[in-house]
Amino acid sequence: MRLSELLKNSALLLKDRPSIFMPKLATNLISSFWMIMVLITVESGSLINSVYLMLFFPVIMFLGLVSPVIVAEIVKNKINLKHAVQRTIQNSPKIFLTTLLIIIIFTAASIPMYAGLGLFLTGFNILFFIVGIILTFAILISFSFSIYFLPVTLTESGPIKSIISSSKASNSHRTKVATVMIFSFILLGVAALTTGPLRNIGLTGFVLGRAISSIVGTYTMIISPKLYAELSD
Repeated sequence: MRLSELLKNSALLLKDRPSIFMPKLATNLISSFWMIMVLITVESGSLINSVYLMLFFPVIMFLGLVSPVIVAEIVKNKINLKHAVQRTIQNSPKIFLTTLLIIIIFTAASIPMYAGLGLFLTGFNILFFIVGIILTFAILISFSFSIYFLPVTLTESGPIKSIISSSKASNSHRTKVATVMIFSFILLGVAALTTGPLRNIGLTGFVLGRAISSIVGTYTMIISPKLYAELSD
């Protein structure tokens, strides 16, 4: 299947089954509320409450992984939203463990950047900081590429095996996966630029912006399981 056909079929699926929008909209609503609370707490100067709210960060990350897993269940297994949610709830322990693993990997990936920053602040050449940023960025891009199919593979296996399976699938079809990832990043970037002005009109604009990004995000999430199904045939 050509990329154009994949993108068209993904859009048609959303048109036929608009309920697929619900998981991303729901999780984005929760994360938006959390972000607003964090901003309000930071502005109020309450350090303790800010720390308490940051403790919910893994939960927010978990919800961010839950929505694409639900979409993957719907697309891959051709089931309705209710059954997809039920299956995802059953798999929530391994999804949460995967979330923690991703947080650890992303934190480790930032070490070169912070190390370079530390060297720069202690009097070393700024090149150390620049090299650190480049290394961190390269690690994050490589890891994101490896886990592109993670929402799909999580419907089949545990955390470690899912990441390995996703990595194998991505590396076996590098050109297609890279092309789809670039398209998704561009689409999400355009959505961010489009919704940016809405956030300047206050809370309502912020929520509307998040809703629009949810719609675009859902479309990009559908592409992954559809591509995975095509490559597995």
